[in-house]
Amino acid sequence: MVLLEIGDYQASRLLTLSRFELRFPTLLNPSFLPMLSSPRSALFANGFRFFSLRRIALGAAFLFFAWFATAAEPRVTESFSLEIRGLPLDHQGPQVVDVFLKLTYVEGIAPADYPDFEVIEREVKVFLAKYPNEKDYIEIVNKKLCLDLLKRYPVVTVVAIDVKTYPTMTVPYAHVSHVIASR
Repeated sequence: MVLLEIGDYQASRLLTLSRFELRFPTLLNPSFLPMLSSPRSALFANGFRFFSLRRIALGAAFLFFAWFATAAEPRVTESFSLEIRGLPLDHQGPQVVDVFLKLTYVEGIAPADYPDFEVIEREVKVFLAKYPNEKDYIEIVNKKLCLDLLKRYPVVTVVAIDVKTYPTMTVPYAHVSHVIASR
């Protein structure tokens, strides 16, 4: 396909079209039809010249940013992280764990709806201390903790928790459980 510049006025007019006008092919714009139907336009004489690749690229970039950049509204994603280090846990024997918690809030959360992080810290400690099933692996405990926090806080869309378990006498290496729950 060969792109042509019709003249300086028409080229500047192409770059200043409104969004409504850009929805329709420019060649069907009534102001361009007389020029395209003249005998001179068919012969590419008197005022017609080929676009260079640079002008094509600049024009395409201008139209892209004019169309998309002005239409986008800013989006804000808010999250909160909490770290509980050295938490003693009696699950499948005495252990020491670190809990890394990240909560992602709904978009447009009201200032009064932010959960209190001290309450969340206490809830995590109580959940882990009173977890009923001693046989569940730490991954299952972590998953149920994520789902519990997601259920308790409707302003939270994503809960991500890492539970790092330190080495013990029976398990000589550290291991980490990663769980992400979302609505």
